Amino acid sequence: MIPLASVQGDQIMVIDEYDVIVMRQMVRQMARQNRARLAQQARITSAISGVARELIEQGLSVLFYMLVSEGDRLALEVRCLPQVDRSRAARLNFEHNVNIKEARRLVDETILAFSDGCPQLTLLIWLEQPGGGL
Repeated sequence: MIPLASVQGDQIMVIDEYDVIVMRQMVRQMARQNRARLAQQARITSAISGVARELIEQGLSVLFYMLVSEGDRLALEVRCLPQVDRSRAARLNFEHNVNIKEARRLVDETILAFSDGCPQLTLLIWLEQPGGGL
């Protein structure tokens, strides 16, 4: 797992539909600034807004981190951290979330993990390296 410290990043707490719209704009802007193609911008914003909407329909607030990571490949990452206590975290099943299944089809990589007993979902799209290669 890549640490939250990164080259650049931003975060937003999503609690309602207005926040989903703001988050979509932030993700798209970060993707655009990092040379993501239009199709990639559309895929990542569609994927993450579906996930956000499903979680807020469940009454959850969700912290989203948006960052560019420079691991093996340059990637735009959007990390989703539902704000739940440990007892509710055990019942939150990302694997059966319909919008998360759809998000997996839209992005290049999906990572499901637990941090301090709470679920964390990371969606990644690969970005072009400076100089034109992937």
